[in-house]
Amino acid sequence: MLAALLLGSFLARAWPLEVSEGRLKLVLHAGIGRFSLYLDGIALFVDQDPRTSGMSLLLDNRVYKLGDSGEFKESSEALPGGARFTWTSKRLTVTQTFSFQGGEAVAVSVTIRNNTDREVAAGLRFLLDTYLGEAGFPHFRTERDKEINGELSFTGAEVPAWWLSRSSRASRAPENPGLLVPLRGEGITTPDRLILANWKRLAEASWLYETAPGRTFSELPYSINDSAACLYFGPAPIAAGASRTYLLALSGGKEPAPAGSAAAAPAPAAPATAAPESPVAAPGAPPVPGTLPVPPAAGQTTEPSARKLGIEGDLRVLDDLLQKLAQKMDSRTVLSEEERQLMEQIIADIKKRLESYGD
Repeated sequence: MLAALLLGSFLARAWPLEVSEGRLKLVLHAGIGRFSLYLDGIALFVDQDPRTSGMSLLLDNRVYKLGDSGEFKESSEALPGGARFTWTSKRLTVTQTFSFQGGEAVAVSVTIRNNTDREVAAGLRFLLDTYLGEAGFPHFRTERDKEINGELSFTGAEVPAWWLSRSSRASRAPENPGLLVPLRGEGITTPDRLILANWKRLAEASWLYETAPGRTFSELPYSINDSAACLYFGPAPIAAGASRTYLLALSGGKEPAPAGSAAAAPAPAAPATAAPESPVAAPGAPPVPGTLPVPPAAGQTTEPSARKLGIEGDLRVLDDLLQKLAQKMDSRTVLSEEERQLMEQIIADIKKRLESYGD
């Protein structure tokens, strides 16, 4: 009987929660605090291991990965038109509420509530392990940057209106699937910082990751052509008993039309919640300016400069390969079959990128 109860408790905790609307399916992975999003059955970001994406919380200079931290108790529930995660500790309650918007987008509302009798400083980091742009270039696009194939950091006024990770391969969907994330507009909280970088480097950084000019989305020897996007909010103060809400959206729709054109689509509406949360910061209110260090401006690049950064990064990767080969020759050691195949894969990837750069 005890074993049956324990097994039932485990299954209730680990069983994923699935909700769908239109072309979208949302899966909440209970017990690990992660979610997956699908458009016509195609994952919009990596779903083989959902833990490669997720949210982190910075509280009083300590980082907590929501879904991994033992300090927070987690629950999940289905809501009319969406679903919600809740994480609760003695000091904070964090909710992540998902609301479908028209069958091709989901609004995401993240509320951080201060349960203590003193002011706290809290920040939010949202990492998405993208993959759709990895099979064919570019990895990312924005309304200003048509090709992003290497690390970039955007802060303040440089933060684009949106970023897009789209597959260049034919699919069973009506159009090539893409993950579109608006960062400005009604019903959206603009992040203090957007970082596009190699997934492994971002995942291993406990909080802030600093990009480097010319660095590609590869890190030898095993994280090759592996990109990710990371949004930062704050840290910002939250008064005793008060809340702060951040509003985001994830869409499987098409690239937005240029601003001011007749085809320009309206911004996603703010997400609905099953019950009012009080007290809550006013929806759409801008976050208090963050305290993260601001590096020199590096985000607003034109198409030629983005191409130049990609070529410079590939040259660095080739230089690293030559150095490793030289070390092998100096030590008179033979390349293993795994090392040989990895180097061939890296060179093949660089050849593909060279074709995409053009003249």
